[in-house]
Amino acid sequence: MTMTPSEAYKRVVQQHDATVLLDIRDPDECAIAKIDGAVCIPLNELKDRLDELAKTAEIICVCHHGVRSAAVAEFLQQNGFPIAKSMEGGIDAWSVQIDTDVPQVYVNYLNPFCESDVLSNTYLQRHTRRRAA
Repeated sequence: MTMTPSEAYKRVVQQHDATVLLDIRDPDECAIAKIDGAVCIPLNELKDRLDELAKTAEIICVCHHGVRSAAVAEFLQQNGFPIAKSMEGGIDAWSVQIDTDVPQVYVNYLNPFCESDVLSNTYLQRHTRRRAA
């Protein structure tokens, strides 16, 4: 199941005690663009950190564009978290539709200069567009 950024925003504001915004991006990504109040548990650590999440909470999964978070929401539902959902468009959509102070980050996972799937903080900083105030 998915929800739009505006639906996620309403849930977080209205039911902040019962809703968890779970950012599954890597720490380098979270350091550059983060939604206030989001819990950052990187995808590669999630299986080992499931006990940090309440099975009764509504969990809204967030990634960069909504692809990884959709897979995580499905995984969580299959593992005892029945109210897990994915936010459509990820943090990129959030930064356009909800909070323009959150920078849009352009991530090229196929960059040949990158040693891993996730780009270095330096590369991300060079390729992050901040909006003019």
